[in-house]
Amino acid sequence: MPYALPSYLADVSAGRDGVYAGTAVIRRFTNVPDVLVRIDPRTLAIRARASFPARVAAVEQGRSMWASIGDGRVVRLDPRTLAIEASRRLLPASAVSARGLGLSRPAAGLGSLWLLAGDRLDLQLVRLDPLSLAVRSRTRLPLGVERAVGRVVAGDGRVYLVGEAIVRVDGRGSLVGRPVAVPGLATAVVRGTGWVGLTCCGPALVQLDERGRVVARTDLRDGSGLLAVSDDDAWFLGDAGEGNGIVHVRLAGR
Repeated sequence: MPYALPSYLADVSAGRDGVYAGTAVIRRFTNVPDVLVRIDPRTLAIRARASFPARVAAVEQGRSMWASIGDGRVVRLDPRTLAIEASRRLLPASAVSARGLGLSRPAAGLGSLWLLAGDRLDLQLVRLDPLSLAVRSRTRLPLGVERAVGRVVAGDGRVYLVGEAIVRVDGRGSLVGRPVAVPGLATAVVRGTGWVGLTCCGPALVQLDERGRVVARTDLRDGSGLLAVSDDDAWFLGDAGEGNGIVHVRLAGR
């Protein structure tokens, strides 16, 4: 599939209406806007496209869609047209540009929308109403946890913070139990009672059980820390030495 900004592909997700790809343009190299596209997974045709003023990372669930924008906003989108239906600013634009603060990709679970806001010195777990985007709670992460996690994932009635460790979160935004360290883990997505993840050191696609132990592994030539899973299919960004692209993998049974 030809893609206009292959060097800036920075996000991939999947839902009922297709596969979504977002960019993170480096402004000192080019001044083109960031884009989010919806891709037909069978034909690879681009069915919808929307432009944004900064990096965009999206998630679709149950015919609802949300995205974090690199200028400090979270938005609710139409999953087919990608039109903005609601918007909420979580970080001041001045702090984003001056201090480099940012937002993680959103995750929907336990009746709320979740994301991380800030930086590794002051990272907050933000819980929002998924329809209005009103803020329900903000939880500042302990120092050891904020340095070990980088995104929120949700699925099967569970919400977790993931990175070099996995930490469970309850419905009010409180951390549950001790972090489970997974050496080399770049990212993970909930699947069944465990996770599917990508490791960064000796890149591999891995399946983890509920205790965070690796139970299956497929070595890769390369792979980013960006992963999307839908049923028995997984997608991640990688190039295999031939330029950036989206790799599609069929997963074994749960």
